[in-house]
Amino acid sequence: MNTRSGSKTEERYHTVSFHLFKPSTWFGGKTYTETVVINYEYLSPTDAIEQLRHYARSCTFEIEQGFNRLIDPDALKLSLRKTLINEIDTQSENFDPDQFRSMLINSLERLTIPVLTLDAGDMTQLISRNFKGEIKDRDAIESLRETLNQALHDVFTKLADCFRNAAGDLYQQLEQLRNSLGEKLTADIKRELDQLRQDFTNKQEQLDRYQHLIEQLTFAQREIV
Repeated sequence: MNTRSGSKTEERYHTVSFHLFKPSTWFGGKTYTETVVINYEYLSPTDAIEQLRHYARSCTFEIEQGFNRLIDPDALKLSLRKTLINEIDTQSENFDPDQFRSMLINSLERLTIPVLTLDAGDMTQLISRNFKGEIKDRDAIESLRETLNQALHDVFTKLADCFRNAAGDLYQQLEQLRNSLGEKLTADIKRELDQLRQDFTNKQEQLDRYQHLIEQLTFAQREIV
């Protein structure tokens, strides 16, 4: 921690005898007041707290970003799409690549890929509870530095524990996602097909109504003629 500079004023008193060489006047001297500016250095608990918070934010961000780059949801979905397309028999006469690709993309977009999130908690109480104002005393300065080091160590330890626990939970979620991926994709694709069939049925019914209307109009026209 860097020290800050401060200053304070003190009043000092000096008594001067009226007649230095006459002892009889020594107790009748005049008192003068002098104002003195004293400079000093100190540590601020606020600086320590801000350093601790910055360290916690930086560590949390770096760990989360580094881990989530390894499991990038967009890259993972793109890899799944390529793999699944390669596994499908695209040579079949009934295979419509555009339709299948659209259904597959829609299904993968609905998948929720878990991400790693960490919480370092609030370790600043260790400092704010024990230090107030300007820390000037040498022993107090050393104690504040030691407390900050301990708090930084506690943040790292807690983040390491959170990382291990969160990573374990994340692996389990990915494992569950892998095991259920086939069922999810199959269900989504079936749902898409059902919707297409329904849309086709509705269109066919609409076409039948139009055809019936045309027939009625044709018949009416013949009657008029």
